[in-house]
Amino acid sequence: MATDEDESDPKRLCADESMSIADDLPNGEQPQENYACRDCLRRLDASRTRTLQLASKEYLEKSLCIMSSDTYAPPESFKDFGQFQKDYQTLQEQMKATEGELNSIPICHDENCELGAAKRANEAKANQPITSKNQAKFTPSPKRKTAFKNIKADKNQTPQIELSNPFSLLNEMNETTEQGNPQTTNKTMPPINLKYNDDYEKMLESVQMTCGNTTNKLNNGFIKIFTENIDQYNKVQSHLKQQGYDYYLVRPRENRPIKAVIKNLSLNHDPERVKNSLTLAGFSVIRVTRLSQFRTRKPLPFLLVDLNNTPIAKEIYNVTKINHLEVKIEEYRGRRQIPQCFKCNDFFHTAEQCEMKPRCLKCNGVHQTNQCSIKHKIDNPTCINCGETGHVAAYRGCKKFPKINTPQQNRRTFHANQSLIQSNVSFAQLLRKNQPATTSNESQQRAPLAQPIPASIPHSNTTNNESDISGLFEALRELQKLMSECPQLINALREMKNKTETIDKLSLLMHACASNSNSNPT
Repeated sequence: MATDEDESDPKRLCADESMSIADDLPNGEQPQENYACRDCLRRLDASRTRTLQLASKEYLEKSLCIMSSDTYAPPESFKDFGQFQKDYQTLQEQMKATEGELNSIPICHDENCELGAAKRANEAKANQPITSKNQAKFTPSPKRKTAFKNIKADKNQTPQIELSNPFSLLNEMNETTEQGNPQTTNKTMPPINLKYNDDYEKMLESVQMTCGNTTNKLNNGFIKIFTENIDQYNKVQSHLKQQGYDYYLVRPRENRPIKAVIKNLSLNHDPERVKNSLTLAGFSVIRVTRLSQFRTRKPLPFLLVDLNNTPIAKEIYNVTKINHLEVKIEEYRGRRQIPQCFKCNDFFHTAEQCEMKPRCLKCNGVHQTNQCSIKHKIDNPTCINCGETGHVAAYRGCKKFPKINTPQQNRRTFHANQSLIQSNVSFAQLLRKNQPATTSNESQQRAPLAQPIPASIPHSNTTNNESDISGLFEALRELQKLMSECPQLINALREMKNKTETIDKLSLLMHACASNSNSNPT
């Protein structure tokens, strides 16, 4: 039985027969080795290098973070701190080069390439539509009540009316034109501010001939040049720089740095340590400075951080710990003031965006103030903006220094005397002053107006009342003296309550006086 099974089973082969199969193949059908094109090999090598660089970067970041966050020893005390910083910077440059090499490698189109074929097969499999029932996603059967409600809703649902728009072709044409020309919608660029002088027509004509038509407006001694797109903006800027014209730029809002204030740190905390900690956290830090009071220059326990406007820059407000300390980070709310350039000492721009000739604040020379040979303080300086002596161009009381209109200055002044109540003047009299003059017929029909009461009458009444009250008090004082000398008068006054006639009351009073005179003869 075993021999029959061996003969009938074609799958069972001995070792010699299996080894001889490869020898029986023709010359053109030899087994092929693994093949990969040059581009795929470069991509594979670059990907491997990038993986190793990421691991090295993670190691350096953790090492630098541990060294810089040590509260008992400065980071410079570690012997490897400086070398790690250099290695970290070098590694960042190498990673940029590796990323550029990966992006520059072309796509593989070799059909025999194993790496490219595997990649294309995976993409084709992912994009292949689901046709068979076995590959379809499994959907569980709904509950009975829910299924019944859905069936009932489908029966009661009214058929929808199909609508057709004969002008839909126009919308499709507009969409295709917008997709074909994506560069037509350009963002608005900030204006270029050209210094105004008497030869402004020649300057604008040269700009128009070189760079095309622009929109120009005069404002605060400068001509604002508005361009249509970024290419024209760069052409105008380079042309003005070649001609040597005085102008300054305005940084676009999306390119301006983000400023944040760090609170709950001590005055002795080093800003460089904060900068290193934020840099290791992934933020692009420009600088970290300590805030101070405006007049006294006294340092404050607040740090100002300037960040480049990167996609993760606004995440700094979510940071709660820096160098193992709890912090609070808020948006910077600066003083409302007009900026002054340190280079030309003009207003409404900064030295970073200034392309005008420098002017010294002390001697009015063609150099910046920090490069002036005069290092001491001038007793009686001359302002280079207004020409007056006694102050410099940075003095806020200068007549050429722009003033900010506050909301309180725009409000109408309040006169307190207008709301006072006028004595001895009635409401009717005030209305009578504001009424227009009447005709003769209207005056005949109306009743005569009441004459105002003179001010002397109430004054006399008040004086009489004051004199009566003073006389009454004097009479009471004399009566008090008399009653202390004649105690019989008190009993007589009590008995007067029971008498109704005036004669009876007077007789009681006379009787008490007579009895007092008899008891105390003079």
